[in-house]
Amino acid sequence: MVQLSPVRERVGAQPATVTVEVAGAERWAAAVHASGQRSTPFHDHDWLVLTAGLTGTQFTPLVVVADGVDVGVVPWLERRRGPVATVNALPFPYAGPLVPPALTLPTLHALRRRARRSGVLRYEFGFSPTADLGPADLAGSGMDVRIDGTFLLDTSQGVEALTAALSSSCRRSLRKDEKDGVLVQEATDGRTLDAVLQAAFGSRGLELGYADGFPVSPAEWAATGVAVHWMVAVKDGVELGSLFTVASAEMAHVWVGGVLPEHRTSRANVTLYWDAIRWASERGVPTIDLVGIPDEGIRRFKTQFGGSVHEYPRLSATAPGLDGTRALLGRLRGVLARG
Repeated sequence: MVQLSPVRERVGAQPATVTVEVAGAERWAAAVHASGQRSTPFHDHDWLVLTAGLTGTQFTPLVVVADGVDVGVVPWLERRRGPVATVNALPFPYAGPLVPPALTLPTLHALRRRARRSGVLRYEFGFSPTADLGPADLAGSGMDVRIDGTFLLDTSQGVEALTAALSSSCRRSLRKDEKDGVLVQEATDGRTLDAVLQAAFGSRGLELGYADGFPVSPAEWAATGVAVHWMVAVKDGVELGSLFTVASAEMAHVWVGGVLPEHRTSRANVTLYWDAIRWASERGVPTIDLVGIPDEGIRRFKTQFGGSVHEYPRLSATAPGLDGTRALLGRLRGVLARG
């Protein structure tokens, strides 16, 4: 039987040894609880199994062990292309250690040892915006640290208080959408969401990061056990956009989606986001994360819903010679193409 210890009793002293071990689903779930941290859907075992298949990666569930006691987990999603292996180069956030803060650095050192043993040339680890970690906490990790931001809303205050916190322009947009007959309803397939993402990533010159078959059906997402709110905005039978929100008992995340380029002059994006916020509040989830502030336009858009900006760290490391290896592979592909 796996020994578990209350986290609060362990964080005051540095453990003699921190290691990571491959574990099954039951032990993983127990270690998530033992971490004492807010869990996210991005740390749910079955969710990670499904998304690994959709990102062309292999999921290895790692449990963090301190002095023989399970104290947390780390998602390890590895992709190998020829001799090049990368870990957690993913199109979704927060794939990193879920451990007590005092064990963060020893855990990162254990992960770096695993990466070296496995021949991984690049690896990335993200933390939730509720992890309360900054650059000073990660000094000595041996990894590059980048600070990103996101908006968090307190959905425990109820829909009435959330409505009062909306900007006046946001309330006007919601009223206009209602007057214009814009409806929000459950998605039955992924065509609109896929089109939204292809347009959004393509406009930034980025790869989508998902394999063929994304997104899968609503039933397949629901089978993971993670709460899913996948909606489309519809007017006169035409789908204007789609938004996909996921939630654990402690936190909801507006994961992916938006409005199709040809409908950006509509206010459907406001209606979709407000629907997600209401959904989280009404199901008793205390916090919703609007996930990311990639540019100033999106910052202005998300500001209208209230909430506050929270920063979170993303770590990465690249082995020496990776760029040279990639260049060599490119030249080899060119030679093979010429025959």
